Amino acid sequence: MLNQTHNRRKDGRQIVSIWRRACRANVRGTTLFEAMMACALLSAVAVSVAVVNMRMKRAFQDRERLRQVWNEVSSARQTIGTWDLSDVDKARIDALPISASLTGAWSDIHWVSRIDNLDKPLDCKRVFVGLQWTQAEQRLPPLGLTFWVVSPNVEQAKP
Repeated sequence: MLNQTHNRRKDGRQIVSIWRRACRANVRGTTLFEAMMACALLSAVAVSVAVVNMRMKRAFQDRERLRQVWNEVSSARQTIGTWDLSDVDKARIDALPISASLTGAWSDIHWVSRIDNLDKPLDCKRVFVGLQWTQAEQRLPPLGLTFWVVSPNVEQAKP
């Protein structure tokens, strides 16, 4: 009695499960061609996702390395800023150490510097310091900063 009322709707029609309906309909199975097409589509989607994932990973790694380069150049700028004006020269700048993480990523990374002596309005040196490396067999332009080093015993010029 309980089964009869349990399998019926409110309007009195009998509820048939999906499984029993499929078995009664004499549904055929999947063919080999359908299975092969499903595998081909699944593998195409998997390869596409893997390619996008690899590109994103490489982009994040490049961004992280560029952040490290900026930190290295900024640190060099702070170091050079503490030197006396007469100590600022190209050989001393080129001898600055480069972090191991950057030399591990790019074996040919090196300092690029340019020093211009200025005497007007103050006795100072304009210094460009940057890092340059080769990526994908292409020499990239140096990434760096330009700043001025002023002798501490020179008075400020008045306008």
